[in-house]
Amino acid sequence: MGRGRILILDDEMEVRDFLKDFFEDRGFDVVTAADGLEGCAIFKAGSFDLVLCDMMMPRMLGLEALRVIKETRPDQRVIMMTGVKEKSMIEKAERLGCRLYLTKPLSLSELERRVEECF
Repeated sequence: MGRGRILILDDEMEVRDFLKDFFEDRGFDVVTAADGLEGCAIFKAGSFDLVLCDMMMPRMLGLEALRVIKETRPDQRVIMMTGVKEKSMIEKAERLGCRLYLTKPLSLSELERRVEECF
């Protein structure tokens, strides 16, 4: 059994695969999704300790995925990741219940520290 279960939503395959390997090497069980729509379907069908969600994805933006996730499980821990340092998007994420966000390119030490804080 792993240290916890993480769902990663990111449309960039390289980012998804890297983060999956990074956290699996640290003992976590990891599931990935290529966009918000796929991620929400996986989320509703499973149980996750933490969701890492990119803000900008095709088919369903990260903010919409965050809304669905929080409506499904209001206490779900979510870390939003964004390459867009747009204050209005961050404020919307906070209003939807996200308390943690990281900007891309990701600092692995910061990401690891933030994830550890969630467990």
